Order: sequence, then structure tokens, then C-alpha cells
Amino acid sequence: MAASTKVELAPVLTRVLARRLKHPNRAASGEVKPLADEEPLFELLPLPEKSPAECQSEGGKCQDGSAPAKTVKRPAVNAALIVRDHVVPALQREAVVALPTDTIYGIAAVAQSATAVQKLYDIKERDPAKPIAICVPKVADVYTYAHVTVPDDVLHQLLPGAVTVVFKRKPALNPLLNPDTDLIGIRVTNHSLTQAIVAGLQAPIALTSANKAGAASCVQADEFEHLWPALGCVVDGGRLGTGSRLGSTVVDLSKPQTFALLRDGDAEQHVVDVLTAAGWHREGDKTLEKRNDSTAPTTS
Repeated sequence: MAASTKVELAPVLTRVLARRLKHPNRAASGEVKPLADEEPLFELLPLPEKSPAECQSEGGKCQDGSAPAKTVKRPAVNAALIVRDHVVPALQREAVVALPTDTIYGIAAVAQSATAVQKLYDIKERDPAKPIAICVPKVADVYTYAHVTVPDDVLHQLLPGAVTVVFKRKPALNPLLNPDTDLIGIRVTNHSLTQAIVAGLQAPIALTSANKAGAASCVQADEFEHLWPALGCVVDGGRLGTGSRLGSTVVDLSKPQTFALLRDGDAEQHVVDVLTAAGWHREGDKTLEKRNDSTAPTTS
């Protein structure tokens, strides 16, 4: 995948502001509860043509007479409509979107579109040789894109949650996504909005942290405001979790009966406990930061 020097702007810039989503929102079965149609979680705000710093407010208005972006509010609408009418259409037109997860903020694109994935790399200024993980809505969907080596009950103990599982990929996955490795990292987030987006899209998303390559990850949408002009929409879920910036725990399960941590992340101890209890042997761990090959997909 060739690196591009230009980030293509989406034709319509819409910021989606969400009141703080409650998570984890795990049902007794371990699956995340779906979004209810009546949940009034969101307000729409147009992105400013100027940055807030450039828009000096006087009496609630900018010097040019327009209202500051953060004070232009529209009636609250429900979460399902936001997903259907704003986020999914942005992804379908091959734009990159920003969204909250159960760990940190991520930016996402349709994994099966080479054009969309290229935009994701361009916006992040990421080395094209470094792979990116995908996100699917349900644990059962992992089997579509990867050769799963762990028992199903073990997989369901790891997912949904703050874990990226790495397996050997299947041909169903876009061959132009991470073409230099036969592995794929897969997430099922414990965040009802993110699950609703992927389910509504009916396709996996390529998901990585919402920051430039090498920069700190973000737990608030304003922290990556410099990326907004390049995005199709931004879903602002408030400050995420406890403020941890570790992201998901990335675990390589591509070899049967063994596992290796590629990134510690938020769920390190949980992952180790589950796999050890299942009788899996822990190999020498390698961190994402120290790996020089292309086998460690990064994610949120």
C-alpha cells in the first residue's frame, strides 16, 4: 500500500456529540446490550469552518456574526438514528470516522475498501507496512475472518472487551488490508455504539487509535481536534473510562495452545488468567513498540 502525501477531505463534515455513554454495558450473557431506539443520547453540532481558537466569541457570536460551533445545538435525537443517518453513511462513502470504544478513541474505515483503508493510513500518517486491526459486531463474526484456535467458550471470555485477538486471516478479508502478513487482529468492543455502527454497516471496520502515528492515544474527542477536518464525522462520547490510554490488550493466538502478549493494554491480567486457566502456554511477549515485523496489528 503506497503512502499518500495528501489526505482527501470528506464532502460533508458533521460532528456528532454524544452525552457520556454508559459502559461497560454487558448483559448476563456476556454480550453488549443493543442500543434502544428511544435512547436520546446525542446532539448534532456542525464542525466549524474555523477552529474554536480562531473564532473569537463576542456575546455568544463570532466576529463574522456566526454562532460558535460549540454553542450551536440542535434537538437531541436517538442513538440508533445517529448510527443510521450519519455514521454508517459516512463509512459507506469511504470516509474515515472517529468513535469512542471501551478503551480509547479510534478512527475507523470500511476494512473491505482499499480506498477507505488508504485514507485511514494517510490521516494517521502511519507506515503502510504496519498492519491495522479490524472490528466486528459479534464474537461469532470473528470466525468469518480468522482461523480461530481457541475453544469458543474461551473466545467468549475474551470478547467482547478490551482485547484484540490475533489469528491467521481467512480469504474473506480484503487482501489489500495488511497485505504483508497472514495474521489479523480482531476486536469486538464492549461499547454499544461501536457495535451498532459495525452491525449497521454489515461489514468489518479497520480500527486504530485516533492520533497521529507515535502520538499519545486520546480519551476525549477534543484531544484529536486537529484530525477533525479530515474525518467524515466524529462521535464524541465524552471522557472514556478511567482515563487510561493503554488501549486494548493485543494477544497473539495464531499458534494453537500458546499465546504471546503483543501489547499489555487494559485487560492484560484478564487475558493471562483466562488463557492460563484454559491450559495455554505463554510464550515470550513482544510489545508493539519493539516489533520490527508486520505481524502485530494495532488497534484502539
